[in-house]
Amino acid sequence: MLTIFNKKFIIALEGLDGSGKTTQSLLLRDYLKKRGLKAKIIGRRFLLSTILTAFTKPDVVIADRYLYTIKIYLEYKQIKNFFVDYIFKILPEPNVIFFLELDIDSSLERIKIRGKNPDKYETREGLSIFKNGYEKEFLNSRNLYKINALKSTYDIHSKLCEFLIEQKIINT
Repeated sequence: MLTIFNKKFIIALEGLDGSGKTTQSLLLRDYLKKRGLKAKIIGRRFLLSTILTAFTKPDVVIADRYLYTIKIYLEYKQIKNFFVDYIFKILPEPNVIFFLELDIDSSLERIKIRGKNPDKYETREGLSIFKNGYEKEFLNSRNLYKINALKSTYDIHSKLCEFLIEQKIINT
């Protein structure tokens, strides 16, 4: 693992499209900053930003998806990618993975509400690939915390914060 990550707390938010990962990342970042912590959000599509974030010295790194999404995609496509394998070896596991659980129909409805044209992974077939992949990937994960993404934005945010307080990650 890269030593630059040694004292950082890493939170990963995972889930299907429309489950609220980006919204919760932003709310969580603001919540942590109000409590005096330096928090930085990284995006799922920017591996380099993940590594570079370590140099900005945040106390907490919030990943709006982490490497699991890439791993699931590559496994589905049956692509052996040595670069991704290497990244998995050097980047730390998140301290906690908040998995925002959402059914495929609700995901499709939320994607539709956005008003943008869905990409090829924002289809029933594409979402099924990721739903099955997440279930397999997180089957034995000891640092996984599942949250029902059908709850209100406020309820989800409250659950995230309660967990961080209970685990003594942040003070009240």
